[in-house]
Amino acid sequence: MKQKRMIGGTDIPLFSYRAFRFVTLMFFFTIIAILITAFYQLGNTLAHLIKRKNPAAGTKAGDFDLVCYSHVDWFNVWQRNHHTMMQLARKRKVLYLHMLRTEELAEVWSDIFFIFRYIKVVERQDNVFYGTPLVLFGEGRIFLFKKINQWICTVYTRRAIRKCKFDSENIVLWFYFPWRHYVVGTLNEKLVTYDIQDEYSAFEWAPRYIGDFEQALLKKADLVFTGTNSLYEKRKQYHDNIHFVQCGVDNEHFAKASNEDMEIPDDIAWLPRPILGYFGIVEWRMDRELLSYAAQKHPDWSFVMIGPVNKSVPFPREDNLYFLGGKNYKYLPNYTKAFDICMMPFAMNELTKNINPTKLLEYLAAGKPVISTAIPDVIKYYSGLVEIAHTKEEFVELAEKLLREDGQKRILTGVERARQSSWGAMARFMEEKMKEGIAKRSGSKEGSA
Repeated sequence: MKQKRMIGGTDIPLFSYRAFRFVTLMFFFTIIAILITAFYQLGNTLAHLIKRKNPAAGTKAGDFDLVCYSHVDWFNVWQRNHHTMMQLARKRKVLYLHMLRTEELAEVWSDIFFIFRYIKVVERQDNVFYGTPLVLFGEGRIFLFKKINQWICTVYTRRAIRKCKFDSENIVLWFYFPWRHYVVGTLNEKLVTYDIQDEYSAFEWAPRYIGDFEQALLKKADLVFTGTNSLYEKRKQYHDNIHFVQCGVDNEHFAKASNEDMEIPDDIAWLPRPILGYFGIVEWRMDRELLSYAAQKHPDWSFVMIGPVNKSVPFPREDNLYFLGGKNYKYLPNYTKAFDICMMPFAMNELTKNINPTKLLEYLAAGKPVISTAIPDVIKYYSGLVEIAHTKEEFVELAEKLLREDGQKRILTGVERARQSSWGAMARFMEEKMKEGIAKRSGSKEGSA
């Protein structure tokens, strides 16, 4: 018998009542968010009209400050976004913006001060400022929402530029996701850069119109980078100033895993050896069938997954498969020291076929043997340095081989490869390309004047 609830003297199914309550709650939050954000941004706009613009502080002549729009939160697992911005911030100010959509408020509805805490711009690291504008959900379907979001993002960014004393006459826009492409042209920017990390249309949560947004951004961008060769090959037909730039590594940080005095954390130290370990986001990109097969094939081995776990994904629950949760980036070398083999057990799909995992160089810098599934960029650039498995059976066989053999020569070669692949070198290349782009764009404007 279906459960029912009385509303206005009428019996309705409990499921329908819950759906009604959820929709009502979302509508309420959306209206409140619109009003709060509108008044907040309107106040800042009026303040800007009354007060004179603050001069830039500390910006070198001929240089630029950078505004980055990212789909990855600053407090997420550190990846290419964070490392690149930290490197670029060595010579300039960086504003890192991660948009918060109204439907996400339902997750924290009990925190009355949530909105105010998130819309405030704060300095998180030296020269890196972080903010989270609140935008409306559904902009791809509702034109009015798109225009409201454009206004919110533009006004919020302008205010942050003033507050943090950026050089407003020399701003470079940097996009990690094409969602906010409509900001281009509203900030008098000197250059538009788009750094493509993934095949975004393959994300489960990506809206169906994300491909149209990317095409729009590719037309507006002056400079495009890709994090993988696969993405470069796919996108080069759409842009004439596009460059494949591999990820770097904080070699000094991960090399600590080789130190004899490096302490191994208690939550991994007690596990039976050997330990096959992974760190990163633990989500639907993992090959769950492979993990289950390997854990059952070797119940005497420990398979360790370190990182935030997507709870909506049904991971296998073998007794020797351990999910230790997210860990501070600072302590990743401590955990990596406990690994006998570092693994990248990615499932093969449209998304993983276009990745070039940051963690691979981090594994190599730690001086560990590595085994990976057959990711195209791994095959192309790391064959001979890591073992590459095409099936779950081969994955186990190669792991057995790594545990038997003395792979010290290959490990040392991997350490040297990591040493030559710093984030700093990657950022310097990007910086030079941006300066070239600014000069070219400025020359074009002067020529047409």
